[in-house]
Amino acid sequence: MSHPDMLERIVDWARARPEVRALVLTGSKAQPGASIDSLSDIDIEVVVADVQEFMAGGQWWNELGEVWTTQVVPALAAAATQTYPMVGVIYAGATTVDFTVIDAQRLSDMAEGGELDRVYAPGYRVLLDPDGLTDALPKPSGGGVEPAVLTPDGFRAVADAFWFEALRVPKYLIRGELWEAKSREWTMKQHLLVMVEWHAVVTAGYPFDGYHKGRHLSRWVDARTWQQAHEVFGRFEAADAWRALEASVRLFDRLACEAAREWGLQYPTAADEAIAAHLRTLADEHSAQTSPRIMPNSLVKSFPTAR
Repeated sequence: MSHPDMLERIVDWARARPEVRALVLTGSKAQPGASIDSLSDIDIEVVVADVQEFMAGGQWWNELGEVWTTQVVPALAAAATQTYPMVGVIYAGATTVDFTVIDAQRLSDMAEGGELDRVYAPGYRVLLDPDGLTDALPKPSGGGVEPAVLTPDGFRAVADAFWFEALRVPKYLIRGELWEAKSREWTMKQHLLVMVEWHAVVTAGYPFDGYHKGRHLSRWVDARTWQQAHEVFGRFEAADAWRALEASVRLFDRLACEAAREWGLQYPTAADEAIAAHLRTLADEHSAQTSPRIMPNSLVKSFPTAR
């Protein structure tokens, strides 16, 4: 089913459901000039009188067509800022619709505050609103929400979280527990991405709000970061996992140092340098004990050195 046909079907369905008070299209399809293609999702906010009652009323998304698969995400499960439940549905033909079920309070909060949140600010389109619930919403800016200045505590929290996970990865590599090592490595990379985002904000003035989680990365990071990012993912294999860990640490270290200088913050601290040194020790010791060697000789000394 084409996207226009699905949108028309959703609007017709909503008109027949009195508990649905409005429909708002968000995401790339509502943003002027956004890059979209046949694989783009349809993002719909369904405004209802009672969110819990509506969600408990059965699998209403089945009324819109043949369903291949569904993912229901309760409020707060996907992100700390997601206060409403989401239902992702892939319909026959691979048309994907992400429904967010909200109440009118969400709209009135933005109207009364005079400011759109990060979902609405880039662009939105009202598909159905017989009661005028969206009439007082500000016009979309066409851009993301301007990020706040990073505080010393916020910066420190990102660094602490990164180094905490970075030091756990070798433990599982040394034990031969590759799956757990890759799991820890992925958690570590979530904190690396935060620093990538903040580095782009502070060094290039990119108006990034952290909402898109690395999408279109090549468009908003500098050339050096883009090149280094190619090295931070490793195969499900010990030697390459060590290499990817080293690449991740090096990228984080550079970005954090440069961002800290721009903000006038202290980085690295004695703890950061101690953890980097310990990672070098672990890599060195494990390489020496493993036969055949699980990593190139050049790697064991390549973790960032203390400054």
